[in-house]
Amino acid sequence: EGLPSDALGRLEPNEVRLAKTASRHVLGVMNQMALEIGWHVDQVGGLWNIDVDGLNRHLRRSLHTKDGDYRVPLELVHEGLQRRDP
Repeated sequence: EGLPSDALGRLEPNEVRLAKTASRHVLGVMNQMALEIGWHVDQVGGLWNIDVDGLNRHLRRSLHTKDGDYRVPLELVHEGLQRRDP
């Protein structure tokens, strides 16, 4: 994607934790992504046939709602980088 390694902040692989979300919005986005992934898996005839990189690329470019607007996640990251590094 041409993003710097710190585009989403400092990431420490050993510090990653999974947790429940209290945000209904986040849960809705996660459910929508799960639905899309399931559809793509069905279209290619099963999980073993999926192009993971292609699916990831698609998900990063799918529309999601953000503050009432439909936005593409990758565009939001690029906008954040422009604000951070003008």
